[in-house]
Amino acid sequence: MPIQLIVASSEPRFHDFVREQLASTPNAEVTGEHEDLGPNLSARILHDLNLNPQSAILLDISPDPEQGLRALEQMKLAIPGLYVILSGFESSEELLLRSMRLGGADFLQQPLKRAEFSDAMIRLEEHAQRIHRQGRQIGRMYTFVGVKAVTWGCVISTRSPTWPRISINWIRRCWTASWRAIRWGFRYCARPRKWKSPG
Repeated sequence: MPIQLIVASSEPRFHDFVREQLASTPNAEVTGEHEDLGPNLSARILHDLNLNPQSAILLDISPDPEQGLRALEQMKLAIPGLYVILSGFESSEELLLRSMRLGGADFLQQPLKRAEFSDAMIRLEEHAQRIHRQGRQIGRMYTFVGVKAVTWGCVISTRSPTWPRISINWIRRCWTASWRAIRWGFRYCARPRKWKSPG
């Protein structure tokens, strides 16, 4: 699975490090960058996610951990399944526990190290693969339900001795809903969601 990362940090060297590491990683790219970590950071990141909804977030909270955690909370409220990696110089037990409670998926200690960053990207890729597999399973489930419903409708209309009593419009509605379920199943993984900014 490709790695797509939106990077938020006020430190240019942080951005340089991430770009350098991803440049040597197959199927990896930076899809958004933010150096202004002001109060509207979460809204700007959510706007980026409308363009690249499969992206994960790498958020540098070292300048202001409290503001960084608020941004994390706002993003997770808008997109509960969003994968957010936090990074900072402070790594106290209290900070890590709060990050986990607010939905942080990973934490990178600063200064960033190549090996630790590479391990974090492996964890991100494994997460993306799990989500992809789950999406395919859900798509197959909806397709199966739709096919079974169409089959059931055909059996009723061709084999049941009481089929004239069944409303033709009712059968048509069942078939329409079933085919929609089939199409939804096939398209589930291919149509990314568009996210809206909170408020």
